Amino acid sequence: MQQVPVPFTVSDKIIRNIRLADRVLLIEWTQLKPFYSLNYMEQVHRHFVTCFDAKFDQTSRSWVVEFRSEFKNHILGLPLNSQDRFFSTHDKKHYVVYFYEPNRTIYAAGRDETPVESVFVWDISSPSPYQPSTDLSGKHGPPADCGPFPIVRFSVNNLDALGVRQRSQVKLMSLGVDSKAYNIIWRENVYETASGYFDPAERDWRAQTTIFPFISFGPHQFKERDGYLPPYRGHASMESCDIEQDAIEKWFVPVMDVLDQASGVRFSLVETVFTGLGVEQRLLIRVKVPWLGESGEYVVLRDDTLLKEITAMGRIAGDERHLIGMNDKMELIVCSF
Repeated sequence: MQQVPVPFTVSDKIIRNIRLADRVLLIEWTQLKPFYSLNYMEQVHRHFVTCFDAKFDQTSRSWVVEFRSEFKNHILGLPLNSQDRFFSTHDKKHYVVYFYEPNRTIYAAGRDETPVESVFVWDISSPSPYQPSTDLSGKHGPPADCGPFPIVRFSVNNLDALGVRQRSQVKLMSLGVDSKAYNIIWRENVYETASGYFDPAERDWRAQTTIFPFISFGPHQFKERDGYLPPYRGHASMESCDIEQDAIEKWFVPVMDVLDQASGVRFSLVETVFTGLGVEQRLLIRVKVPWLGESGEYVVLRDDTLLKEITAMGRIAGDERHLIGMNDKMELIVCSF
């Protein structure tokens, strides 16, 4: 294992997300100091995206991370709360971000009924030394012939026409970009969370996929039944892989699954929905190891103390040898097998 330095300082910054795809390391962050006060309770922070290239140096036989570019992903900034959300994806050429913000205008029908939704697509293929975080006034401005630039913006009406507008209930579970075909891949859970709660046999965790172009106008592809996904429970659940159809049990509500593609080992975080007076619902972790046992059935971890520690935040990660969770003190818990 090689530790590679990244030319990025975390002082006076709040890291919102870190993602590596197509050898492009992308860090979404905001300044610790707010930009301005939205009201007496909320303060707006400038949000930036910094891109790096991960390259393998043949001479030294080691990896090197080099700065590529930096840009603002939201022109006005966002408050740090649970209502103003954004979810993004990227590859080597493009960065796609979806914003979900409450409507704060006095003319809105309601704060939750008409959220402001939008999707922006950026071209990040060209490097640039310009850093907007060091030029807050914008006097110098980005170079005209290089650096990231926005390609297209999808408004609320555009998303509504495509059939992917979320409205008051977020169902988006996965966002992808195909730079070769210039398409956005939008996957969501179309079944309401509460459906089938009192009759578990009626649950149906089906996924829906919509693929639409972002360079030009054209037809979009729609897949009504495209696998099975857990219900939306925030950004953590959006990292879940597909749920196995034959593994859906009526007394368990899926939270998220983690699959090691190489080995086939799967961890499934579920919540019980047992009925009865005084019955307390709890989170459980089921493990499936393909080469153990004849039927390949799930095995439930029975260490109650460990389960409470690793499932406290409702999010897990891992592979064939490790299971990672977080306790109620925001501490990472790593289990090694």
